[in-house]
Amino acid sequence: MESTEKMESELAWQIPRLELWPGARLSGEGTGQRVFWLSLLAPVAAYVAISSATRPWGVWLLVIYVLTVLTLLARRLVAAGQVPDVRLTAEGAWWRSPQGEWYEIPRRTIEGFYMAPPPTADGEDVALTLRLAGGFESWPWELAAPVTPEVVRAFLRTRMHVAEVEAPTIDESTLLPADAPREAWERLLVEEARFHGYCVDVLLGDRTWRFEGSRSRLLALCERWRAAAMSMRIAPPYAQPERVELGGYALQVTLEADEETWVSNTTFCGPPEWHKQIALRLRQWIESIDVGGTFTIYPPGTAWKVQMVVQEEFFDPASSAKKSMQSPQSDQAFLFHVRYS
Repeated sequence: MESTEKMESELAWQIPRLELWPGARLSGEGTGQRVFWLSLLAPVAAYVAISSATRPWGVWLLVIYVLTVLTLLARRLVAAGQVPDVRLTAEGAWWRSPQGEWYEIPRRTIEGFYMAPPPTADGEDVALTLRLAGGFESWPWELAAPVTPEVVRAFLRTRMHVAEVEAPTIDESTLLPADAPREAWERLLVEEARFHGYCVDVLLGDRTWRFEGSRSRLLALCERWRAAAMSMRIAPPYAQPERVELGGYALQVTLEADEETWVSNTTFCGPPEWHKQIALRLRQWIESIDVGGTFTIYPPGTAWKVQMVVQEEFFDPASSAKKSMQSPQSDQAFLFHVRYS
């Protein structure tokens, strides 16, 4: 963006706090990045080359190396403030992920855009999200000076001919503020456990998801899991993955569709067929096991396991949720403390 003409044909900016480590931009990209890292091997080569017979040559080699590194570092320091994370042109959009990978979003796939606070909103921060073909969306790209919402809106409308659409609305009455006391979060967890009819404990040490509920409510959970697997699609690499929430705002049980298979303390991620097989295996066990019984399955491709405890129909999941929150041995209590304290 060195001239008015370039500003009219391209809009680019850096996303604040994108780096995974403070010096991420200093290493450069592509060939520049490889040269930077290879240059770090020079001291080793110089040290090996130095001997009593070749010490003068070794000293000169080290001097040249130091000057080269200082020059490269100075160039990277200048370039670090100029490398964008988002580029918009009439041909489409380009986005650099936190891992340093660039993704292209062709203009033909962009159907609209909206402005909204990012998930980690701070003050009056605003992020741009593109509505894409097939019902997918881009990741939210936080704006940063000198780019403003007005500048981005004008560029998308006049240069890219993309219409602004209504941002998704959230029922604020169902949410708790981030600074709500822990007791409020615990009450919400109990309410959600009773509403869904099961409680969840995540045992990080054993990498175990432990569900406890009546047979009918656990079967209902499996049916929702199976239905989600049938509807979820794998998103393009440049779009957000599709997600389905089986739990709630505090009782988090999130399903995510992706080629990669992994499990965390809040999410099960994998291809739709993978989700379908898990739901079917859980249902088969729930239907065959006696009340009071426990069984365990192992989601393929992960080191985690899913354990289910089948209780009587009158079982109150809130009682188990409260015990879990109060137990010092519960990993779920620790996670709850980290999230909401």
